[in-house]
Amino acid sequence: MGGVLVDVSQHANTKLYDIAEAVLASAHSESLPVPLQEHLAPAIARLHAR
Repeated sequence: MGGVLVDVSQHANTKLYDIAEAVLASAHSESLPVPLQEHLAPAIARLHAR
C-alpha cells in the first residue's frame, strides 16, 4: 500500500503525510477527498501493471 500512497502523492502533488491522513480518516467513515479519489484508481492500476 505504501507504494500506492507515494504514487498518489506524486501525481496529486500532495504531501505523503496528507494522503496517509486522508486514507486513515476514510477508514473512520469520512470520505476520501475527490481529488485523491481521482488519483487513487490510476495509481492502483499502475501498481498492477508492474
